[in-house]
Amino acid sequence: STPLQALLLMNDTTYIEAARKLAERVMTEGGTTFETRLERAHRIVLARGAEAREANVLRGIFDDALEKFRRDPAAARKLIETGRAPRSAGLDDAQLAAWTVLTSVLMNLDEAVTKG
Repeated sequence: STPLQALLLMNDTTYIEAARKLAERVMTEGGTTFETRLERAHRIVLARGAEAREANVLRGIFDDALEKFRRDPAAARKLIETGRAPRSAGLDDAQLAAWTVLTSVLMNLDEAVTKG
Protein backbone atom coordinates (compact mmCIF):
# COMPACT_ATOMS: atom_id res chain seq x y z
CA SER A 1 0.00 0.00 0.00
CA THR A 2 1.26 3.48 -0.84
CA PRO A 3 0.84 6.58 1.33
CA LEU A 4 -1.70 7.88 -1.18
CA GLN A 5 -3.78 4.68 -1.12
CA ALA A 6 -3.78 4.63 2.67
CA LEU A 7 -4.77 8.29 2.88
CA LEU A 8 -7.54 7.95 0.31
CA LEU A 9 -8.96 4.91 2.09
CA MET A 10 -8.84 6.60 5.48
CA ASN A 11 -10.35 9.97 4.62
CA ASP A 12 -12.93 11.57 2.40
CA THR A 13 -12.15 14.38 -0.02
CA THR A 14 -12.85 17.18 2.45
CA TYR A 15 -10.51 15.72 5.05
CA ILE A 16 -7.73 15.17 2.51
CA GLU A 17 -8.17 18.74 1.32
CA ALA A 18 -8.00 20.01 4.90
CA ALA A 19 -4.76 18.05 5.44
CA ARG A 20 -3.33 19.56 2.24
CA LYS A 21 -4.24 23.11 3.23
CA LEU A 22 -2.65 22.52 6.63
CA ALA A 23 0.43 21.10 4.88
CA GLU A 24 0.64 24.25 2.75
CA ARG A 25 0.45 26.36 5.88
CA VAL A 26 3.15 24.29 7.57
CA MET A 27 5.42 24.60 4.53
CA THR A 28 4.96 28.37 4.27
CA GLU A 29 4.95 29.25 7.99
CA GLY A 30 7.16 26.54 9.44
CA GLY A 31 10.57 27.50 8.20
CA THR A 32 12.70 25.40 5.90
CA THR A 33 13.69 22.33 7.92
CA PHE A 34 11.72 19.22 8.71
CA GLU A 35 12.12 19.89 12.42
CA THR A 36 10.74 23.43 12.37
CA ARG A 37 7.89 22.43 10.09
CA LEU A 38 7.03 19.46 12.28
CA GLU A 39 7.03 21.71 15.32
CA ARG A 40 4.61 24.09 13.55
CA ALA A 41 2.29 21.26 12.47
CA HIS A 42 2.33 19.66 15.91
CA ARG A 43 1.52 22.94 17.66
CA ILE A 44 -1.33 23.74 15.24
CA VAL A 45 -2.97 20.32 15.57
CA LEU A 46 -2.13 19.29 19.14
CA ALA A 47 -1.26 22.61 20.84
CA ARG A 48 2.08 21.21 21.99
CA GLY A 49 5.48 20.35 20.62
CA ALA A 50 6.41 16.86 19.50
CA GLU A 51 8.28 14.60 21.89
CA ALA A 52 11.51 13.06 20.53
CA ARG A 53 9.93 9.62 20.13
CA GLU A 54 6.96 11.08 18.25
CA ALA A 55 9.23 13.17 16.04
CA ASN A 56 11.24 10.09 15.09
CA VAL A 57 8.13 8.14 14.10
CA LEU A 58 6.74 11.07 12.13
CA ARG A 59 10.09 11.58 10.41
CA GLY A 60 9.96 7.96 9.22
CA ILE A 61 6.43 8.42 7.88
CA PHE A 62 7.42 11.63 6.10
CA ASP A 63 10.62 10.21 4.60
CA ASP A 64 8.79 7.11 3.32
CA ALA A 65 6.02 9.21 1.77
CA LEU A 66 8.48 11.67 0.22
CA GLU A 67 10.50 8.86 -1.35
CA LYS A 68 7.37 7.27 -2.81
CA PHE A 69 6.04 10.57 -4.15
CA ARG A 70 9.43 11.45 -5.70
CA ARG A 71 9.30 8.10 -7.54
CA ASP A 72 5.65 8.59 -8.53
CA PRO A 73 4.97 12.26 -9.33
CA ALA A 74 1.52 11.39 -10.72
CA ALA A 75 0.49 10.05 -7.30
CA ALA A 76 1.73 13.26 -5.66
CA ARG A 77 -0.28 15.38 -8.08
CA LYS A 78 -3.39 13.23 -7.58
CA LEU A 79 -3.20 13.73 -3.83
CA ILE A 80 -2.53 17.46 -3.85
CA GLU A 81 -5.22 18.10 -6.46
CA THR A 82 -7.88 16.46 -4.27
CA GLY A 83 -10.69 18.86 -3.42
CA ARG A 84 -11.75 22.26 -4.70
CA ALA A 85 -9.49 24.66 -2.83
CA PRO A 86 -6.71 26.01 -5.01
CA ARG A 87 -3.23 24.97 -3.99
CA SER A 88 -0.50 27.37 -3.02
CA ALA A 89 1.82 28.10 -5.91
CA GLY A 90 5.51 27.41 -5.77
CA LEU A 91 5.49 24.40 -3.45
CA ASP A 92 7.22 21.20 -4.52
CA ASP A 93 4.60 18.54 -5.39
CA ALA A 94 6.35 15.63 -3.66
CA GLN A 95 7.08 17.69 -0.54
CA LEU A 96 3.50 18.96 -0.38
CA ALA A 97 2.12 15.45 -0.83
CA ALA A 98 4.41 14.08 1.90
CA TRP A 99 3.43 16.88 4.29
CA THR A 100 -0.22 16.18 3.44
CA VAL A 101 0.27 12.58 4.55
CA LEU A 102 1.98 13.72 7.74
CA THR A 103 -0.63 16.35 8.63
CA SER A 104 -3.35 13.79 7.99
CA VAL A 105 -1.64 11.42 10.44
CA LEU A 106 -1.58 14.18 13.06
CA MET A 107 -5.20 15.10 12.43
CA ASN A 108 -6.23 11.44 12.83
CA LEU A 109 -4.56 10.97 16.21
CA ASP A 110 -6.94 10.29 19.09
CA GLU A 111 -5.39 13.24 20.86
CA ALA A 112 -6.46 15.52 18.02
CA VAL A 113 -10.05 14.28 17.73
CA THR A 114 -11.07 13.77 21.36
CA LYS A 115 -11.37 16.14 24.26
CA GLY A 116 -10.03 15.47 27.67
